[in-house]
Amino acid sequence: MRKFSRCLPLALFFAIVSCADRSEGIDRLSFETTSRIATENRIALVIDPYISLRDKSGPEGITVAHGRRGEIYDIKGVNLSQTADGMEIWYDLGAGWVLSSSIRVFSDRSRAESAAKELF
Repeated sequence: MRKFSRCLPLALFFAIVSCADRSEGIDRLSFETTSRIATENRIALVIDPYISLRDKSGPEGITVAHGRRGEIYDIKGVNLSQTADGMEIWYDLGAGWVLSSSIRVFSDRSRAESAAKELF
């Protein structure tokens, strides 16, 4: 019974915090470029004929480089951005940021190279 009475204030605190109003939501979520969580899905294959790589994720970024169908990049980071239509996933390919719909993500380079051969 004594152990329960010690945990009661902590349990009450978490109950109150979990019921707090969070109406603002999350607009942007970023992950470190050296993620310790995921070791897979780190290779990107460009599937669009031509892509613009931007200086930052999101529609406000300016074009700093270009990519072409079949090119393979190491993924350096990931950002989730809130838009009027929902969430967008942006990938940092080292040379710039690209929207997820323009690439396919693979767990290793050999798989990406095999998929690139099928694009042509």
